[in-house]
Amino acid sequence: MGYKKTCFKCRKSFNRPIDFGSGREYPCPQCSKPMTLMTHRFRPPKKDDTKSWEVAEFLSEHGFIYQSIFETPSGGTHINYPTTKRAAKDFVIRYKEQSTNWPTSRTSICKTEKLQPQEIAKLLQSFEQILLDLSESGYEKKYFYKLVKELSNCLVQEVRPIQYISIERDVDSSEYNLYKEEMLQLIENYNNQRKTVFKTFLEYLELNQSSSFSEITKAMKTKGQYPKGKFDSWRFWQHGSDIEFRNSRTDEHINILMANKDSLNPDSLFTYIHSQSNLEGLTKVIAGKLKNLIRMLDLLVLDNRLIDIDNTLRMKIIQVNESLQITQDDQGMAPTSPLPIS
Repeated sequence: MGYKKTCFKCRKSFNRPIDFGSGREYPCPQCSKPMTLMTHRFRPPKKDDTKSWEVAEFLSEHGFIYQSIFETPSGGTHINYPTTKRAAKDFVIRYKEQSTNWPTSRTSICKTEKLQPQEIAKLLQSFEQILLDLSESGYEKKYFYKLVKELSNCLVQEVRPIQYISIERDVDSSEYNLYKEEMLQLIENYNNQRKTVFKTFLEYLELNQSSSFSEITKAMKTKGQYPKGKFDSWRFWQHGSDIEFRNSRTDEHINILMANKDSLNPDSLFTYIHSQSNLEGLTKVIAGKLKNLIRMLDLLVLDNRLIDIDNTLRMKIIQVNESLQITQDDQGMAPTSPLPIS
């Protein structure tokens, strides 16, 4: 356990005692330049493996020193580190909130009042990100979607339990309208896959569709597969109030939130999209970035194609508006009943 002092210039790494809390630097014994502290999970490549050293250096510069990274900041599947520069670029974007640099690596400002879109747009001229901490005052859902609608080319995200909104600039959504129908079709495929896998899972546990979460966890324990297990080519595990599934052959991931089995989990949908081989246009628009998918889902809520559900847990739950999932005329026109914004 512990850390490894690593010099990327000399491509050397040393296991030595570290004086924690001193703020001291550790000079490389060969070139005398400060070494980078990497966690014990870092496995130094062979000295002549230039590309692997470049990947490791790139990750460390962005705050990924081979600490444990999970599917979401709150947990989930343990994520393996990338081995190529291209994959590393997507990795640092997708898991930025788990970087050791977050949020100090960004030019950000925090406000504690509800700002109007024009005020936020002005601040975004000087800052890359604005954090609205509205835990004291609270806000209505229509306020959030007003920001989504009027702040074009921005990513507006919310964490409802703590009434927190993040606005990040420079998210290009100019081509999203071209792929809305394709996204809705993909969501339909994803939901069909979920229903099939969850049905098979319950049959494996000798349960029926009406089984409660407590009955499912009890059956998993009876099978000796709690909190995780496997059936057919699917691995499953219990995470909070969710049941997660990942296919070991296709790498497809699906999520079941027991409080609302029809809800969409953006992380799970993101992984599912990238496991498909026939979605060139859609994967190009999403460009390997979870934030692009999140914005696209919110724009579909504004079109009333997806529904943002109010719930007692104050979690964000989005699911398909079944009556509007399929375009209602032959011209591919979107429905004309948007979510009211004031």
